[in-house]
Amino acid sequence: MGSYVVKYSEALLEIKLEEINAMSKRKSHQYHCGFTLIELLVVIAIIAILAAILFPVFESVRENARRTTCASNEKQIGLGLMQYVEDNDEQAPGTVFDPGRGQFTGQGWAGEMYAYIKSPGVYRCPDDYSPLDASEANHMLVSYAMNVNVSANSRANGSLNSQAAPAVTVAFFEINQMWGPNNVDLAFDVTNPAEHEDPVGNGGYNDDCIPDTSQKRGYDTGTLAGAIVPSVFYCDATYPNGRHSNGSNIIFCDGHVKFLHGSAISAGQNANRATDPENTPSPSGKGAAGTSNLSAGESATFSAI
Repeated sequence: MGSYVVKYSEALLEIKLEEINAMSKRKSHQYHCGFTLIELLVVIAIIAILAAILFPVFESVRENARRTTCASNEKQIGLGLMQYVEDNDEQAPGTVFDPGRGQFTGQGWAGEMYAYIKSPGVYRCPDDYSPLDASEANHMLVSYAMNVNVSANSRANGSLNSQAAPAVTVAFFEINQMWGPNNVDLAFDVTNPAEHEDPVGNGGYNDDCIPDTSQKRGYDTGTLAGAIVPSVFYCDATYPNGRHSNGSNIIFCDGHVKFLHGSAISAGQNANRATDPENTPSPSGKGAAGTSNLSAGESATFSAI
């Protein structure tokens, strides 16, 4: 009888021990399924650090994509320029004549070239966030300007093709064109070959892109080299160093497109001779470097001579 009682007691004890072990395992499992406050804070800190590292990388990737799209737009404009001059006796577009300057300004280029471009969206850079007046919804914002020296020189001397160094002569450059007290962009119908509102400039003196109290165009090239007035005055406040990663895309007179920092571009009027250095006095101001006399670090000039 005593032996039976002992065995029964041992059996009960084993059952109790198994129950205790099972409860302990459940509690242990429940405990490890959650996180302590310290663990949560560590995870949050790691996520914040990764975000701080990766977000600029993502933004850089997006900016590179926008810059590439802009360059693609400009490439189409460059090809349009080549086709236009081939069909128009090597004359650059822009038929507006300014009696005050005594030269063709280049305005009207966008409408005149539209037949070769065939897409209004090509005229706008994806990085140009300027507001568009709702009343001009059927018009297109133009993010690029023509080098006035190219049109003036072409029409004065007979041929765009006669340029000595089209591969270093700026044809088009990036701008922001804000107008009026409400900073509303000047937009116009680029499909109209008779329009004469599109922007032109030469990087400085006597420049259609100079901002003032009513005309608030600004360069998105970054500060240019040379010019009669420091070109930083003309720079768009949104992109003081250039629209794309401290620089901008430039279309050259041979149709190719290149990304350049502003300091690599000599601005100003046409030089008197191709050998003239930067800022040599010209009939209406100071000239950009002649095409065969670029300063160290420069790879482009607004001079068509």
